[in-house]
This record gives sequence, structure tokens and C-alpha cells, in this order.
Amino acid sequence: MDSDAAVKLHSMGTRPYELDEYDHAAKVQRIIGNNRLDRPVVLDGEIAVYPMVLTPEKTLHLWRQAIRHKSLFWNNAMRTAESFTQCLFDMSWLFFEVYKSGYLCGFVYFTDMIEFEDVEIHAVFFDRKLTDKLTGLKLLVHWMFDNYPIERIESPIAEPFFATQRFMQKAGFKYEGTRRKGAILHGQWVDQKLYSVIREEV
Repeated sequence: MDSDAAVKLHSMGTRPYELDEYDHAAKVQRIIGNNRLDRPVVLDGEIAVYPMVLTPEKTLHLWRQAIRHKSLFWNNAMRTAESFTQCLFDMSWLFFEVYKSGYLCGFVYFTDMIEFEDVEIHAVFFDRKLTDKLTGLKLLVHWMFDNYPIERIESPIAEPFFATQRFMQKAGFKYEGTRRKGAILHGQWVDQKLYSVIREEV
């Protein structure tokens, strides 16, 4: 990342998302459109999932979109633009880009990929649509079990996010229990619902 882009990203903090001349939607899609030569790890109709490859423009775009969609995405370790950038380069976190019809529409990431214990899955989809990503997410989870010595993948979800909970259940994750006041949402402590899938279930 060049210094100007890094300064601009850092200075954003948690300000609301705004389109400007630097981040005009059409320009961003031209910069980060799906013109990759490598093969996706998952391909399901219009949905394609690739290992994440970063550019300064893409990093800024991901941050500005992600702060709008907290239901699957939000993690306290990523609460500022600076910490978000640090997590992108954390060796124990694994990020994938999700494209729909050739356009970047979100990302999925896994944490704790060093010890392969308590591996968590998180995702954010910029178009707010979950159903068309369901099969792609299932295939990605299957790919993870095939390529890494993982025994379980879990997904802690803040209790108010009912649509996200239903989505993870449809993806094959099973409800395990509730972590009382396990997360902070809008400045309030809320319960977390824990869902997981194990290798034998995939």
C-alpha cells in the first residue's frame, strides 16, 4: 500500500461511508473488477471465491463497505480502519474475495488459522443478499476442511441478527449454545449465539 492510500485509509476511522471522487463506485469496480488469471477455489454459477489479493484501492473499498454491514462481519479486532488493515495482513487470518457476475460483492475470512483450534468464520456481502451465496459458502467450508487440518469451524453471531443465524443453519452449522453478553453491539452488551460445523458433517 502506498503512503497516500495508507494515510487516507487511517484517517477515515469509523466515519460513515461516503462516495467521493476517489471511491466512485464505477471507478472502484474498474480497478478491482474480476480480471484475475488464477482459478477460483469455489465456483457456483455467478458466484466465484478467490484468495484475497490486495491493492490500496481495494483495501480502502473493503473497509468502507464493511463498516456498513456488521451482522456477519463485525469483530472487535477490526473496529478501526487501522486495525482492519492489520488484520488483513495477520498470518493467522485467512481472507477470500467473493465475486458475483465478475464484480466484487464481499469477502469471507477465517481466524485462528495458526493452531487450527477454534477457527471462526466471518463474512460480509455488500449487496446484503445471503441466499445466492449459500451454496458458495458451503463449498468454501468444504474446501477448507479438504485443505487444512481443521476439525471444526464456528460462527458466533450476535443474538439480534436473526437472518444471519438462519443463513448459517442453512449452510450446515448447528446451534451449540448462547454466550451471555458475549458481544457489544451499538454500545450495548448482547448475547451471542454459537453455531459450528465439524469435519464429519461436511
